[in-house]
Order: sequence, then C-alpha cells, then structure tokens
Amino acid sequence: MGERFKDLYAKTDDDAFIDMMEESNYLLYLELVVHDYPHGQRSKKPIIFRTTSQWFLKVEDVKQNIKKTNEEIVWYPQSAQNSFDSWLDNLRDNSISKQRFWGTPLPIWKNVNDPSDYVVIGNRKELIELYNESKEDPNDYLTIEDLSDLHLTTVDKIEFYLPRLNHNNEMVPTLFKRVPDVLDVWIDSSVAIWNSGLEKNCFPFSHLQNIYRFFESSNDKNNNDNILVASNNNNDNDREVDELLNEEILFTHIPSGTAFVLEGKDQIRGWFNVLHVLSMLRDEKPGYSNVYMHGFINDQLGRKMSKSLGNYITPNEVTESCGIDVLRYTLINGGGSNKVSDINYNGYGVQDSSRVLRIYSNIFQFIISTITSFNDESGCKILLISDLMLKVQNNEDWNLCNEEIFILSKLHSTIDKVTAYLDKYIINC
Repeated sequence: MGERFKDLYAKTDDDAFIDMMEESNYLLYLELVVHDYPHGQRSKKPIIFRTTSQWFLKVEDVKQNIKKTNEEIVWYPQSAQNSFDSWLDNLRDNSISKQRFWGTPLPIWKNVNDPSDYVVIGNRKELIELYNESKEDPNDYLTIEDLSDLHLTTVDKIEFYLPRLNHNNEMVPTLFKRVPDVLDVWIDSSVAIWNSGLEKNCFPFSHLQNIYRFFESSNDKNNNDNILVASNNNNDNDREVDELLNEEILFTHIPSGTAFVLEGKDQIRGWFNVLHVLSMLRDEKPGYSNVYMHGFINDQLGRKMSKSLGNYITPNEVTESCGIDVLRYTLINGGGSNKVSDINYNGYGVQDSSRVLRIYSNIFQFIISTITSFNDESGCKILLISDLMLKVQNNEDWNLCNEEIFILSKLHSTIDKVTAYLDKYIINC
C-alpha cells in the first residue's frame, strides 16, 4: 500500500486516503466532526503532526524536588508562582533536540553499527582526545585551535573509533558519527550563564585571567596551606594559569542560576521551565532567585501584533513622538493591578501618560526656576534637600524649622516605601 500513497499529501488528499482505507477494509467508521485545529501563525495553513524520534532530559523522577525549590523563588505577581506550580505538577521528560541546520550541535556520537550505543561528549577537549586516539599519525592530531568553531559544518566532520565487539565476538575499532540533531534553543538560553565564564575573551574569565596571572603557594608567607595569593609576574607560569582556569574547578564556581529574570507569561513552559530544570539537575538549586512576569502588548482589538497582520507598532514610533519615559510610564501602569494581564495598545494611554508627566515636569521646572531667580535677586541661598542632606552627613550645624524637618521626614518615608516596593519588584506602587 505504501506505493499508493506516493505524491499524496495530508489534508489536501484526505479523501483519497479515506477511499484507500475503505477499499482495503481498514476503515471502521466515518463521520464528519467540526473542531478546532492548529494552524501556522504565518502560513495560516493546517499544521501536520508527525511522530519523530527525539532526545529527552529525564526529569519526571525528580519532579517533586524541582517543585519544592519553587517555594524558594520570589515571584511577582503571586499568580505567576501559582501558574509555574501547576506546570511543574504536570512536568514531563523534556525534549532537548530539534531537526534543523542552525543551532548548537547535539554532542552525541553514535555507533554506526548499533544505534543504542552512543557517547555523550562533555566538552571540546574530550572530543579532541577521542579523535586523536583514533589516529596513528601525530600529524593528523587536532588541537584546541583547530576546533575553535563548534558549528555543524565543523563538528560533523569529526569521527572517531572506539573498541567494540563485532559479530564474531572480537574487539575491533568501531566508527562513531555525530547524530544529525541540534539542541533546542531553550537549552542554549538556559545554560548561557554557565558558558559565559569559560571563554577567555568573555567576562568573568578575562577578568580572572588578568587578576590571577599565576598562583603561588603562600606557605612561606602565611603558613596556611589553604591560601593562594595572586601575583602580577608575567612568566612561564601563565601557561599553568590558563590550564588551571580551564579546569572543571572553574566551571563549578560559575553559578547555574541567576538573581533576576524578567519575561512574559509564555515562558512558564519555556525559559522559566528549562532554566530551573537544568539548574536543579546540575546543582540541585533553583535556576533563579526572583522572577517578574508580565503580559503581552496586543493591538487595540486584543490581537497579537504581527507582520503578517500588519497591526504592529514599533517602540521607536512611540518614543520619537512622546519620549521613552512616557512609554515606560504607560507600560508600567497599563496592566492595572494585575501585571500579568495583557495591554491592548490604542495610543490613548500614551497621550494620558504624556499629560501627567508634563504636569510633573512643569512643577519641577517651576520650583527650580523660582529658587534660581530668588537666589540671584536676593543674594540669599535657599538650600536644596540635597544640600541639607550633605550637612547632616557631615555632622555640620544646621538649624531647621518645622516645615523643613517635615520635608526631610517625608523624603525618608518615601525612600523607605519605594525601596520596600522595589525590593519586591512592585514597580507600579
């Protein structure tokens, strides 16, 4: 029957498929059902689902630990934590592979004779060692410099041999080739912080290299075996420093998590999920300490802004007409008390924000110009709050009336209040 399906396409030739199944007595029941069906966002055509083989992270066994550490994370708003909790309740083994050209090559090499036999490569150095061990002539050896580019066009050429039993139960060199898949982009984004310290030209590696040119034992100076001191000497020990900073000990000191994450509500199943899961698998710690989750900006009809619909507005269009601060103020207040709610942008909110900020700006400019004018005409100097604060910090003599004391008190109360809100990432206080 396979040949009969040649040149036929799903959806387009559904009737032909049904006729074939009926002719072959494979059709049990036929009925027309009206239901929702996913379509491509850009093409607007029906999506065809196909079963494919993928690679997964096994996470279901540690799901409870992953969920428990979510309690240590500060989420704003609280509904975001509830949403992530619900996601973790139904957490499944995470697919990590894609069938594309662009992307990070999946670091897995398979036995060409046995698909169940594979090797997961941990780093560039390990791959080079496996390759070189397969070569008899040292002139064919690879170096770190030879493998500076780790894209598909480079790593797919790297093949190596490992001893395996053949059909005659003899140990023979067996060829291993890389699988054709690439990593899911969420894996890339979630481990970026791990990689940022391991390249010599990136922070913090470059700074570490500049500070610790080489380490020397301080036994003679401090009589303490556990102390290493830095020296600025430039000598042959530079090579030892490079090796030391490339060792796994440096990797273990780069945190798998980050302090603050800000993203949209769609990242519950995306970045929030993978960042947290990978950090738990590596260090058994949360992937982040604080999360601010926001909604989306839609058009005035509540539709997603997109090029295909032609309903999008670029930030530059808004900021060029009214300024960046006006847009910021609008977005901060646009969702009301619920920051996860979407904003249907219609332009009126920006106009209202512009009027409010102009009032504040005019009042501020009026006060400043009045003070400047008074100082110039009277020869007296009116102290600004910053001047008063400087006197207080320097323990200088200062005589304040009740009104001035009230102003300073109000200032500090405001600072305390705003700081408390910002510490909780409540920006629309």
